[in-house]
Amino acid sequence: ELHSAPNGAGEGGGIVKSNVKCPCNQGILNRQKILKDEIQDCLSMLNKLKIWIQLNIPKVEDGNNFGVSIQEETVAELAKAEDTSYSLLDGVHKYFISRAKLVSRMAKYPGLEDYALSVQELDRREKVNLSLSVHDLRNNYFILFDSITKNLEKLKKPRSTGVMLPFS
Repeated sequence: ELHSAPNGAGEGGGIVKSNVKCPCNQGILNRQKILKDEIQDCLSMLNKLKIWIQLNIPKVEDGNNFGVSIQEETVAELAKAEDTSYSLLDGVHKYFISRAKLVSRMAKYPGLEDYALSVQELDRREKVNLSLSVHDLRNNYFILFDSITKNLEKLKKPRSTGVMLPFS
């Protein structure tokens, strides 16, 4: 049912309302909540690891900086994983914006089935994107775990404590 503006301003000037309803896709909402919770946990962990490594970086000295370069490289990997996590969160927001635009057009033109099909296709694509996002998050964990465990000693103590005597 369409209603025009009460002031009688016909086409173009009136407010069009429709009783077309398009509920949120509950399955997608549930998956998004799980993903957002995982991303927030990931971001918290990444932040703590970055700070821990940065606090273990010793003062700048000449020579013996291999361990320091490993620390800096690991901090860069953590920052990259943070950026990826924020991008995944941004994707959730973009889905809602896109869906809202399609649903509003569907309400404005209720006789056009293409808009309803577009909403269904967008929902289907979002399910795939959510699955890929979980895989990206998992892969970031694997890569970081591998890098950190292989370099844990250098991350804890970037410089060797042994003193080398020049003429022993």
